[in-house]
Amino acid sequence: MLTAADLVIVMDEGQRNFVETLHPVCKGKVFRLCEFANADIPDPYRKGEAAFRHSLQMIQEGVAHWAKNLTRLTNKKNSASEQ
Repeated sequence: MLTAADLVIVMDEGQRNFVETLHPVCKGKVFRLCEFANADIPDPYRKGEAAFRHSLQMIQEGVAHWAKNLTRLTNKKNSASEQ
């Protein structure tokens, strides 16, 4: 499944390294959800509600950023193929 993917999104650099080590063919298509901010999403496990809220906020921002950019790239690709 990973080898067929165009994009693999992970939460942190450790996950990226793990995926790329297990599947070297994925190098160059594995990105952190908050790659745009050069940030890892911290694991809030056993850290209280504030940590969960912080991680949730980062996830929401990361998803919004990726959705916006992927939509833009898709629209560019569609426009180019129509010409």
